[in-house]
Amino acid sequence: MKDLKVNYLRNLKSNLLIFEPEEKFLSELKTKYAFEVGMIEHNCIKSFLRPTIKRINGKLELCYDISSLQPLSRVLEVRTLNTDEIKSFIIDIISATKALEEFLLEASSVVLDPEYIFTDLDLKRYSFLYIPRSENNKEEMKLLLENILNNINKDDKDCLIMVYGMLKECRKRDFVINDLEELLDGNSQIEENKQEPVSVNEIETENPTECRDKKKKQFNIFGGIFKGNKSKEQTEEEEFLEKVFEGYEPGVSLACLNEEKSVFEVRDEEVSNTVLLTDIKPNKSGRVLKSINGSEDIEINYLPFIIGKQDRICDYVLDADGVSRIHLKLFKKKGVLYAGDLNSRNGTYINGKKLENEENIELNTGDTINICGIIYRLEM
Repeated sequence: MKDLKVNYLRNLKSNLLIFEPEEKFLSELKTKYAFEVGMIEHNCIKSFLRPTIKRINGKLELCYDISSLQPLSRVLEVRTLNTDEIKSFIIDIISATKALEEFLLEASSVVLDPEYIFTDLDLKRYSFLYIPRSENNKEEMKLLLENILNNINKDDKDCLIMVYGMLKECRKRDFVINDLEELLDGNSQIEENKQEPVSVNEIETENPTECRDKKKKQFNIFGGIFKGNKSKEQTEEEEFLEKVFEGYEPGVSLACLNEEKSVFEVRDEEVSNTVLLTDIKPNKSGRVLKSINGSEDIEINYLPFIIGKQDRICDYVLDADGVSRIHLKLFKKKGVLYAGDLNSRNGTYINGKKLENEENIELNTGDTINICGIIYRLEM
């Protein structure tokens, strides 16, 4: 977010996210947004993290306790969301904005950047931030939906249609977040209609051509995305999908999304072997974390590579006292290997130095990595 410096701090009891406004925005917070700052500071608002506001030497800091939480952006790196999870998430956003009405706060100031939406790894609870500001969050909502669209199962037709429909909705000039509630309700009604049995009399009396056209209209509620609909918007959608989905081929996708088929088709050439959760093929890199105090070695055959307790998320499960559910991430950037602490409760030590929360550090052969007393030496 512009006009805000972002820092992370770990102390003995908690992990903190700290926003420090730059000079111009600081002045606005003290005057123009004094009411909003007071409301979020002194009230517990459902679904929102309550900030501790520090005022020192004329400066102001908004401090949020994010202990045991993970940013949504990181969760999307290691798993895909299904239709029900996305619906639940959008409903939580809508509920959060409605909770603001009691405190006379604007829904447009809810932070929707996935880097600052926090959740547990089971996606059962979301925590949002409220930062008073003049700009609205429409663009953030658009980018959030694009991020989700890029991280859903591309074979899940219903999920693809639902998210794309919401994305089209938020592109409207007068869009507000609560508009998504009506869209979700309409989508649910379509699902109910699909499941309603059709009587024999209805089948006999309806003209077959009219029946087929009716079905097409029902399926084409989001417009332009199905085969056979040669609207102008179709080209825009193809361009968008090509941008969002790496390797997207318009002909293939349109063949899969066919309103005259009741199943989701996958061409023979598209069927491949099972791939890793990280969507990166294994390679014989020779990277190994050699244990030097009794634990087993850890082979790093692909990147990114996550170490922690959560077996569904982590690439290596380290089930030991003090290890967080996702604790440490190894990744490559511009050809260089890095380690990053993932907001772990007890931290990670590289060559005896404790990493700050969200800090990344370059790794080299021979470096030691200490995770809750379990020590490894990196060999490459």
